[in-house]
Amino acid sequence: MICYMPNHESRARWHAPSGLRPKKHLGQHFLTDPRIASRIADAATFLGRGTCLEIGPGKGILTRALSERFSKVVAVELDRRMVVYLSERFADRAVRLIHGDVLKADLRKVGQEEASGGPLVVAGNLPYQITSPVLEWIVKYKDVVKLTVLMVQLEVAQRMVAEPGEEAYSAFTVFCLYHFTPEILFRVSPGSFFPRPKVTSAVVRLLVREKPLVAVDEAKFFRTVKKAFGQRRKMLRSALGLSPQDASHIQQETGIDLTRRGETLSLEEFARLAQAR
Repeated sequence: MICYMPNHESRARWHAPSGLRPKKHLGQHFLTDPRIASRIADAATFLGRGTCLEIGPGKGILTRALSERFSKVVAVELDRRMVVYLSERFADRAVRLIHGDVLKADLRKVGQEEASGGPLVVAGNLPYQITSPVLEWIVKYKDVVKLTVLMVQLEVAQRMVAEPGEEAYSAFTVFCLYHFTPEILFRVSPGSFFPRPKVTSAVVRLLVREKPLVAVDEAKFFRTVKKAFGQRRKMLRSALGLSPQDASHIQQETGIDLTRRGETLSLEEFARLAQAR
């Protein structure tokens, strides 16, 4: 459930301690370097300075940088302690705090109420385990969201931009390239967070494609991609479960050698393969 913050009377009864501790089960690693926050906020203004929706503001270091660049910031936070703390900290700024799970937020409604129907920019420092769900959520609202700037695990960022044949190339890569134009902007060391994560992070900028990179039946396309990578060390004819007759027909129709592995196919080749099945 998503709910807007209560009025000032109810907030006043709760005093946020200065030493708010991160919650491990929420995957909280608070960004502490204001220079990194400024670079993320600058990247988020790529298409303009209207309204930005921030995912998981934490203690608000990125929120402050975004509020200095955007006309309005809508910050969605699952941890109620942080929501109350930030609503007091940014009471004098055009920052709207929402308590709830961002994946349950209706971005069309948020856009109508907070951005007067205009496009939203989405930014945030993501808990690593929710990167894929967040991107799937953004795709649902790609008519509303045109740009996303996120801090993710470096390994995940590398998978977003991988090329066919590279070890990082995966079904996740295909999903990202199909829906977005992804770009790794810069890396962020563990020392920029509290507590320090065990991995290096990266900031990525994803422009939503006006049209997908290939014209396909999406359901059939992604079923084919999933099967091809489900057993990525197998040849395509085996990974896709094709009979010798079907394999011969599809290979002749597409010009794709089905002794190849899925990890070597481009999006255009996956499209031809899905269409032929």
